[in-house]
Amino acid sequence: MNRRVQYDVNGRRMDYRRLTGLRIRQRQLYRPARVSRTRTMTDVRRMRKPVADIMRAESRAPRKSRAASSKRRDGAVARQLVRSARILYALENMKVVYAKRPEQQENTSRRVKRRKIITWQFVSRSIAIALTVLALYTVADTLILNQKVKKERSDTVAAAQSDDSNKRQVAEGKDEKDVSDDAIARYKVAPELPRIIHINAIGVKARVLQMGVNVDGSMQAPINVFDTGWYTGSVRPGQKGASIIVGHVSGPTRHGIFEKLSQLKNGDSITIENGAGKLFNYQVVASETVKLENVDMNKFMRPANGVDEGLNLMTCAGKWINSGSTMDHRLMVYAKRTS
Repeated sequence: MNRRVQYDVNGRRMDYRRLTGLRIRQRQLYRPARVSRTRTMTDVRRMRKPVADIMRAESRAPRKSRAASSKRRDGAVARQLVRSARILYALENMKVVYAKRPEQQENTSRRVKRRKIITWQFVSRSIAIALTVLALYTVADTLILNQKVKKERSDTVAAAQSDDSNKRQVAEGKDEKDVSDDAIARYKVAPELPRIIHINAIGVKARVLQMGVNVDGSMQAPINVFDTGWYTGSVRPGQKGASIIVGHVSGPTRHGIFEKLSQLKNGDSITIENGAGKLFNYQVVASETVKLENVDMNKFMRPANGVDEGLNLMTCAGKWINSGSTMDHRLMVYAKRTS
């Protein structure tokens, strides 16, 4: 039997036994390296046939089936590569949650508590500052309002004592000082002039002052909102014609003596007491509310329903006009004398 002769890299002859032992050692060295590489992949265990077995089977297969075996080998390698890529992708995108140590949890809880404390302190301080500002604003506004009221009262008193009709007209309805029952009882006028008006239905008891005409031709009104005024150009109670009495519905901050005049109904009684203590009783027969520009003073100066002796009352109504310092409507109540 002829021996196989092969030369090594140095040109020396190698016998078959030596060559076969070298190949066996090379395969032994190659196999663990390949297996160690493939077994690092977990998906290789699921395969029915490892790649090393497939390659071994291909080496033993005849030459005619080498093409098919190479295709199978390439497919197996490709599948392994795909699975390895999926594993790497999953490892890259995997979120690792580490358990917090007790110290870390304590630090976290302390931070949360600090944040809560800081937030509560900020809120409480903000509320305290807002309340302080509001209190200061209220005090300042009250002081300014008090000074304004005192000034208006002083101006009103000065205007009432002054002979200047312009100052008096500006002060009309600005005095909101209460008029006591004692002041009403001590009020005196001439015996034939009206002194006090009583309207029990709306709780009115007030002095009746004498009113004239302003510079602009309008009828004067009382300076104090709790007084009424008898127009001296009208008849006295007990005479034929209509006695005219006016009053305020409100002042700058308080309601006036004729606040509830609109609540009077037909049949309600009104009593006028003159300076001599004589009483004149009247009964409401009609009432109307008209715009300021549509007020008919000729009609208002006459008794209603053609009676001989009447009493006509007037006050403001509607909305306030800033430019005119008055309201845009007038409420007029007509009454006839009954006794």
